[in-house]
Amino acid sequence: MAAIVSVSLIYRSSLKSLERSPTVEQSERDDSIRQAEITINKEKEIEAKLTKINRCLLSFCTDPSRNINQLTSLLGELLGASCTLYSFLDNGGLRAVGQWQTPSEFDRVNRTEGRICHDLIQQNSDEIWVLSDLLTTKYAQSEPSIQAYNIKTYIGKVVKCQQQVVGCLSAWYTIKYMPSEIDRKIIDIIAAAIGIEEERRASQSSLQDEQRYALAAQAARDGLWDWNLNTDRIYLSKRSQMLMDLAAENSQTSAAEFFQRIHPADLNAVQMALGEHLAERTPQFESEYRITLADGSDRWLLSQGLAWRDAEGKPYRIAGSQTDITERKQAEVQLRYQAYHDEQTGLPNRILLMERLRRAIDKQKHQEDYLFAVLFLDLDRFKVINDSLGHGCGDRMLKAFASRLQTCVRPGDTIARLGGDEFTLLLEAIGNEQEALRIAERIQQRLALPFYLGEHEVFASASIGIALSTLNYEYPEDLLRDADTAMHRAKTLGTRTQTFDPSMHNLAMARLQIETDLRKALERQELRVFYQPIVSLKTGKITGFEALVRWQHPTSGMIPPIKFIPVAEETGLICAIGWWVLQQACHQTRHWQERFPTEPPLTISVNVSGKQFTQSNLIEKVDRILQESGLAPTSLKLEITESVLVENAEAAAAVICQLKAMGIQFSIDDFGTGYSSLSYLHRLPIDTLKIDRSFVNNVDCEPEKIEIIRTIVALAWNLGMNAVAEGVETKTQMYQLQALKSEYGQGYFFSKPTDSEAAEVLLMTQPDWEQDLRAMAKSVQGKHSKPVKP
Repeated sequence: MAAIVSVSLIYRSSLKSLERSPTVEQSERDDSIRQAEITINKEKEIEAKLTKINRCLLSFCTDPSRNINQLTSLLGELLGASCTLYSFLDNGGLRAVGQWQTPSEFDRVNRTEGRICHDLIQQNSDEIWVLSDLLTTKYAQSEPSIQAYNIKTYIGKVVKCQQQVVGCLSAWYTIKYMPSEIDRKIIDIIAAAIGIEEERRASQSSLQDEQRYALAAQAARDGLWDWNLNTDRIYLSKRSQMLMDLAAENSQTSAAEFFQRIHPADLNAVQMALGEHLAERTPQFESEYRITLADGSDRWLLSQGLAWRDAEGKPYRIAGSQTDITERKQAEVQLRYQAYHDEQTGLPNRILLMERLRRAIDKQKHQEDYLFAVLFLDLDRFKVINDSLGHGCGDRMLKAFASRLQTCVRPGDTIARLGGDEFTLLLEAIGNEQEALRIAERIQQRLALPFYLGEHEVFASASIGIALSTLNYEYPEDLLRDADTAMHRAKTLGTRTQTFDPSMHNLAMARLQIETDLRKALERQELRVFYQPIVSLKTGKITGFEALVRWQHPTSGMIPPIKFIPVAEETGLICAIGWWVLQQACHQTRHWQERFPTEPPLTISVNVSGKQFTQSNLIEKVDRILQESGLAPTSLKLEITESVLVENAEAAAAVICQLKAMGIQFSIDDFGTGYSSLSYLHRLPIDTLKIDRSFVNNVDCEPEKIEIIRTIVALAWNLGMNAVAEGVETKTQMYQLQALKSEYGQGYFFSKPTDSEAAEVLLMTQPDWEQDLRAMAKSVQGKHSKPVKP
């Protein structure tokens, strides 16, 4: 039973590593609350399957063949297969040992050539084989069962014992089926368990001498022992003497001397197992224990035996074998380590972190003054390192970051890697919140130093969220969720470090609701396109509009863009929204051009997100929308931010040039507030620079802003572009911008963004600003035309 429980714990550790396996880097994370709910559901599914595996392992009997058949049945149940089969490699053929729901006529394979299992064994690979559409493969001819039972999918894995292939475990489906990550891990675990049972089966000897031995040793692997309970003398074979590190002449020893060789930590378990068997409470004696060798190392032995009894049932003799299982134990230790640690950095993984969080929560329940904290760290812009320097440098960066974190914490604290560029610190037994903040600040200071990745010098920063145990958490998942929420809050605010408070949870829940509703908004036609006029500061005429999306929520009313655009960006919904806006705006503009013909025609400016701009079918979509709407390409202006130019310079240049060749115009939105893209401006065919509203605000009373606007306008002129000043809110600002030679203006002074009906009214009337601008232009022209006095 001790061996079974040990194996059970190892399988449990392996299965729980499914909780979140790291895969290829995540592009952008979903909202933390939604992710936490998904994780909890996944854990419940894993836990249910874990329970079934544990029950199976704990129900094992002493017959490995029965245990193997039980494991094969469990695989079919957990994977929902049509049938499952374990075939043992026996003298060149395959013999069915374990099976589940296989029809009586099902070909259980007694030969190998041309069979799937044969090909899998020949590969001698640890990978799981998945074959779909079996009816169209060569195996449909070589394996009659495939056609007879309409088998469509085969999933198989070799079973190894002592690093040697001994058989093949397979699941068969009458449907097309692709195993999930959970399924794959279950297959790995059950295959490993069958391998261990094969080892046990091989180590059990047949009864050769009823008067002397309960178990015969398996060739040179096992040693024999025979304990005469009446004389208290134990006979040891030469193999047993070697295994127990005894001299060759010590073929017999006393029970006391025998037990002295056993490691003190294992002695009690061995004696209990012997007592249970001698008392007839177990069918045979079985125990695993360590022998300390002369060089100080330990050797693990598996001992099995059977007692002989007299007519009264009193035991007078017990004999058996002992096997060296040191390699298996070392493999189990390695397996346990891998189950609890991140392969890349060697740090504890999510499974081990969650266990330690549970322990800390339990400790706080029994110790009121016990305080601990969780720090959730996310490397800022780690994707840039991967994309620019390659994943090799990215991996070295993660290892270097993990090493640097270890210099920031105290002995006893836990540093774990959750996956990707996310790390978590568990700070136990802290005095107060300030101690956690000091460690966070220490981390930020250490990160300020450069990382040297080969010939590259790299600087990094991190966003850190802190969750304190003062909120009396019941579940570690909630603690981790709140630390994650605080981290995202720090990233949003740019404060680098934030401590969680309950209001953040409310914000996160509201954000989750916005995301849920936004996914339905397009289907329910809740989005609206509003239009804000762009006015010529020379003539006062409306030359075009900028299309801006608004959300008319059925219960919350008009939701401002600042609340839903960031969510759309994070979730990728911005692409669908952007294309819808472009389509609506092009159709509306074409309608206005037909009703209000001008020369040149009205233009429409539409924002294009960074995600849209990187789509491979961008050009085809824009062209199709223009053709469907009938709008000339020259009437469309696409607005992009400076970050699009900098982060995707080469790709952006290629796309801009292709669209420009079609006649489409380009504007740089919010110019002057983002990355420095001046080096790209002279190389790209940009038509317009839009001066950000932050420079226009208070331009009439802040002289430095006047100089900034003057510089941007001059830059635009020198590069053959025009300038549009955003955020014009007063007549004074309008006159000031006119004096600074900005060709166009846009802002609330002219009109707030409005629906198409109100925008149409603006086109039909002559606004007051048109007369004001014409009057100012005449005044300036008159001053310049006056003769100079001698």
